[in-house]
Amino acid sequence: MAYFGISKPIIAKYNGETEKYSEAIELEAAGTSVTPAFSEGSFYCDNRLGLHRKLFKQADVTAEIKTIPLAAGELLFGHTIDTSKKEETAKTNDKSNYVGYGFVGCEAIDDEHDVYTACWLPKVLFTEGEDSYTTQNDSLTFTAQKISGVAVGAKDKTWREKAQFDTEDEAYSWLKTKAGIVAA
Repeated sequence: MAYFGISKPIIAKYNGETEKYSEAIELEAAGTSVTPAFSEGSFYCDNRLGLHRKLFKQADVTAEIKTIPLAAGELLFGHTIDTSKKEETAKTNDKSNYVGYGFVGCEAIDDEHDVYTACWLPKVLFTEGEDSYTTQNDSLTFTAQKISGVAVGAKDKTWREKAQFDTEDEAYSWLKTKAGIVAA
């Protein structure tokens, strides 16, 4: 299958005690990547490889977002937000929060059929990315805001869940249930 689209990203604050989510925020995506990393080791015996094992360690996550609203800065990075003034204050001792992160990707099955894959990462710790601005010139250049993070296993060791659907709406509904926006 070939990937050709991303939409409907959602972040939601993760509660490690209850394994539930709150304060979900729906965003707009320009791109994302999830790259799993593994610890591995080999054991040799009788002059040959006797055992080789790989275990999930973490997944590096990058999200390119159209805009990160002030409320997301508070949810993701622990910044102080004054919504009445539309101000955000970032301090050196702000603590990032674990969040669930999900998105819908579109995959081409063949020339005529597509499926929508919803992906949910139940426990991700994001860090802020670069704020990059350029001057206007003969043509407009837009840049997405980027955040990067690390996905780790939740209490039950789940680090990623995926489900495929025939429509984007079905996939998005599944994500909203995962994020606690709608009841299961």
